[in-house]
Amino acid sequence: LELPFEDFLDVSSFVIKWPMENVGNQLIEFLAQRPDSVLESYMESGRSHRCWYVYPPLLHEVDTDPSSDELYQVCPRLRKENAFLGIMRLLERKTKTSRTL
Repeated sequence: LELPFEDFLDVSSFVIKWPMENVGNQLIEFLAQRPDSVLESYMESGRSHRCWYVYPPLLHEVDTDPSSDELYQVCPRLRKENAFLGIMRLLERKTKTSRTL
């Protein structure tokens, strides 16, 4: 299973690939066996990468004041890190690859 943006994000630092049929107590037990520092690292990495998975509303493309916008409070680098730009980055790589063929 490939996750979005694996080409440029280390998703293993914030994603646990787990079979859906085993979600429940098995996952909870797995997490309980991990040191708190490992879980905190997952959470911190998730927070630092979460904005790559945000599709900002069109209104955010116009000049809004980031200091008063809730989305910018969560994603202060939204103009440089968002899902649209992530997709463009992937497409740009594909374009460069296809030009060399």
